Amino acid sequence: MACNKEDVLYIAVGALLDTLANVASQIAVLDKQVRTLAQKRKACWHLMSAPGVGPITALAFTAAIEDPHRLVRTGMLGPIWA
Repeated sequence: MACNKEDVLYIAVGALLDTLANVASQIAVLDKQVRTLAQKRKACWHLMSAPGVGPITALAFTAAIEDPHRLVRTGMLGPIWA
């Protein structure tokens, strides 16, 4: 049995839409995990109180700093982000 172009297009678009739905679902799960992780950390919670700072930025910043007690002054932050 031969497939016409519309059948092939319908199958291809259907597969792409299924994949998009799966990716969107996985993104939602990962987003929730990131938000939960950030809310559990006090440093992230404080950083997220600043306008424009979300959970990903807060987690990235705290991961880069690691131990804030090793920084004597805020000027030492520059080399971390260079």
